Amino acid sequence: MLIGLSHIALNCVNIRRASERLARYGYENIFGEKQLYNHRLKMNMMANYVATHHIEYFISKGNMSIELISYGSLSGFQSPNMIPLMVKGDPCQEWQKVKIEDVPVAGSGMKLVAELFGVVPIMVYDPVLMLNFLWIKDYKKPPGFAACILPTSSLEKTRDVLSALRFSETRTGLWSILTPLSSLQATLIPVQYRDCGKWSYDPMLDSPGATCLALMASNTWQMQIPAQCEEHYAKFDLVVNNKNCHIIMAKPRHFPYVEFIQFTNDY
Repeated sequence: MLIGLSHIALNCVNIRRASERLARYGYENIFGEKQLYNHRLKMNMMANYVATHHIEYFISKGNMSIELISYGSLSGFQSPNMIPLMVKGDPCQEWQKVKIEDVPVAGSGMKLVAELFGVVPIMVYDPVLMLNFLWIKDYKKPPGFAACILPTSSLEKTRDVLSALRFSETRTGLWSILTPLSSLQATLIPVQYRDCGKWSYDPMLDSPGATCLALMASNTWQMQIPAQCEEHYAKFDLVVNNKNCHIIMAKPRHFPYVEFIQFTNDY
């Protein structure tokens, strides 16, 4: 059974600087693992497999939790399958505005985001996080990554995956996971993809950007994995933050990688 969001995984190279940047955005660091085993079953999901990786886990009230990951290097261009959306008042001085012709979102998608948030979104690049993301200027809400857009070449198939993962369309175009806990809430917005040549539509797990949507689950080993999530399938145990985890990873088509996580009492 799917319970809610665990985190959005953001790949980076300099995890110390990236952690400092998230702290500036109001995120709190909960735990980290500097030499976490990178299971060999993930090998076919990565361009450059390494035996260990460094993670740092962050939370922010009213926003989606973030796990920074450093594999030591990044492969290819950023994935457009999942692009974070940040709500924040003033922009950071280091941000670089992305030209509209380099935004992998059709005009209809940008219009939808503007209607949902009441502000025209702007795509910016943060050189510290090595991340392109949408920025919504808002001084009233707590700063942070409040949602993710899902640019896709098939809106219908992406919506099918969301439904299979227990997301529901709570407003026109806005999908939320069904959970009573606000800390496990996730907001995703499928939008029409526009090919602009500077993004990797078929990314690897170690590509730049937000490549993985991690969901909390129960009875993972007995869970019926949605048919849409059976591509590039891997199943393994891993100890994270002194807790044993049952983990299933999969890559649905027209969607980012999905990770199902269950904490157990076996450790």
